[in-house]
Amino acid sequence: MYIYFENYMIAQVILFPWSLLCVAAWAVVALGTTWAVFSPKIRDTVLERIALSIISVAACSRAYYIWETKAVSIDGTVVALALGFYVLVLYWKHCFVIPRMRSWPKRGNDFVDHKR
Repeated sequence: MYIYFENYMIAQVILFPWSLLCVAAWAVVALGTTWAVFSPKIRDTVLERIALSIISVAACSRAYYIWETKAVSIDGTVVALALGFYVLVLYWKHCFVIPRMRSWPKRGNDFVDHKR
């Protein structure tokens, strides 16, 4: 669903930041998936890495297409923002949460009373 504006200046004022937001979201998706493909910390199978590389190439091509044509849609923006948020959450999980969890002391079984 594309939006059509009668006034050219209003269209430029609204569509330029919208296209920048969409391009930034696709760039986050592309960089995050590229990081996941080449990161030694993430243990993925070969098929998962191939799928992530395809997503990275598709995100780069979509960002370039939006940057060149300024043709943004509501659907594409929602998908880009959702995937970008998902990539940022995965980045946060793998870089900050999991290393901190590995440094926690091992307590053994929580159901056993150790205060005998």
